Amino acid sequence: MNEACDSDLLREFAIKGSEAAFERLVTRHVNLVYSAALRQVRHAELAKDVTQAVFIILARKAPKFGSNVILPAWLYRTTRFAAADALKTERRRLVREQEAAMMGELTSDPFWEQVAPHIDDALEHLSEKDRAAIVLRFFSKKSFREVGEAFGTTDDSAQKRVTRALEKLRGLLMKRGVSLSTAMLAGTIMAQSIQAAPVGIAAAVASAAVKGTVMGASILAIVKGTLKMMLWNKLKVAGAWSIPVLFAAGVVTPLAVDLALDDFKPISIQLQLLSSGAMPKLNGYMPQRLTLFSERPATIKQLPANLSAPLFGVLSIGPKESP
Repeated sequence: MNEACDSDLLREFAIKGSEAAFERLVTRHVNLVYSAALRQVRHAELAKDVTQAVFIILARKAPKFGSNVILPAWLYRTTRFAAADALKTERRRLVREQEAAMMGELTSDPFWEQVAPHIDDALEHLSEKDRAAIVLRFFSKKSFREVGEAFGTTDDSAQKRVTRALEKLRGLLMKRGVSLSTAMLAGTIMAQSIQAAPVGIAAAVASAAVKGTVMGASILAIVKGTLKMMLWNKLKVAGAWSIPVLFAAGVVTPLAVDLALDDFKPISIQLQLLSSGAMPKLNGYMPQRLTLFSERPATIKQLPANLSAPLFGVLSIGPKESP
């Protein structure tokens, strides 16, 4: 019997709340998540917390996934956010000696020792599809046929996409002082990028995510911080983080607000008149910049009456601490 694909298991969990389906997803992908976390935080216990936070977020977001989601790529990206948030909180405890010791434990491959400190940052600079191609082929060990199925293309098209993505990744790594041939880079990533997660972590992660096991304060903080980072990234990509405003007679009036809700708790938006001296109340977000122009933007459908030569602007907002 064919093994159920990720989308089938996600659907079964989202619709039926199947714990067994979610546990299979965790078991299938926990090594990928843990390995990516460990490379970035360089601390085994913190990597476990990051791994647990990522799957907790998956359990919450699974019902909202579309049919075209590439789960390994989504998990890798979410791990990137979670690791960044964990490092922001724990950075004072992570000294260089710990990093060097952890790298020694990870591998004795001299090529991977060059690549590992830079690969996740380099992947961040690839497009979403190129990053997904690398994750599927080299982290999840998928065949070109399976990569093609994930993208809805042929085996040949998948191979070409992976090859192009690998060349781009090699170029980014070369800018960071890592000089390897494409074949050497492919071989070392394929062989060294994934380590086995600690025994028992899959069961603990599934229990926390699905059964509501009480999580520690550190994991809860990572979950909250990661959701905030994911929201901020979504707003940056979607362009829904701009508030059109109108300037007339010394009054600054917001005419439209388009902002998503955080999955952990709603973000309340109460933008007041700036002319009164009051700052916007954005619940952890703040104005980043204000752009002025004279042409009326398409997002402003209706203007107040009796305005002469109004100016328009876009007030961009973001978190107080950018990821």
